[in-house]
Amino acid sequence: MLGGIALLLLLVLIANAISEYGFEALFRAVVRGLKEGGKTIEEIKKEITSYWFISRDLKLKLNEYLDSFGAA
Repeated sequence: MLGGIALLLLLVLIANAISEYGFEALFRAVVRGLKEGGKTIEEIKKEITSYWFISRDLKLKLNEYLDSFGAA
């Protein structure tokens, strides 16, 4: 029984890591599309901060990505 619970927790951790990577890659692609569509970096940052369904960590990562995108 404990082995099953441990396996379930391991699977949850793996699924969480996969989904986080997937969401980050998806949002980066959306950010690139918005930038190529003519939106400014500040407009995109404002949109990102208004999204309630994005975690604070992902918002920070996307803002860092935008900062590096603007520098490039």
